[in-house]
Amino acid sequence: VEMDTKVQTSFVVAQWSPVVDMIDATITGDDVADEDTAATFIISDIELIDSDGSEHMSLYLVARNPSAGSSAIESVEVNGFVASGAPAVLIDGDLVVQGEGGEYLLDTDAPEDASFDFTDYSVYELPSSLPKDPSVSILPVPHFSGQVNLLLVAVVTDGPVSETSVKPFQIEFMPVADDFTLFVANMTE
Repeated sequence: VEMDTKVQTSFVVAQWSPVVDMIDATITGDDVADEDTAATFIISDIELIDSDGSEHMSLYLVARNPSAGSSAIESVEVNGFVASGAPAVLIDGDLVVQGEGGEYLLDTDAPEDASFDFTDYSVYELPSSLPKDPSVSILPVPHFSGQVNLLLVAVVTDGPVSETSVKPFQIEFMPVADDFTLFVANMTE
């Protein structure tokens, strides 16, 4: 018995589009600190779920300034690294950052998410490679007391796709009376 066999091959092209796995950060630590004292907190749950190494994350702290052109924050430090700050303004619902390399748009509806009703902000870009559960210290400008409204903004990208996660929080800096010395002059007539 003779058999004829024919093999036919066809190729199927499959394409997978990138999908961003978002983070849901947790912020724990000081929400109240004394004037002239740093507030310290831990950011946890910021690890990427990325098995192929294609996803990248950028983290920013966005602070609402108490008045135009005046920041309440002296410095932001992350595990010993001082994060640089840049002024930002709200223009037509978009947060535009005046960075060292020129203006750029921070892809977030941050002010709406935090119920900010002001247009003047400072943006601090956090280091791109952070250890697990980094410690962040925020030092206010000298003699500042009051509330600072902040956002932790995480932008996760996978190729051309990006997603933004926003976590609003506040720090209250309590007023502290400065030490003083009273001198009384001996006045004789």
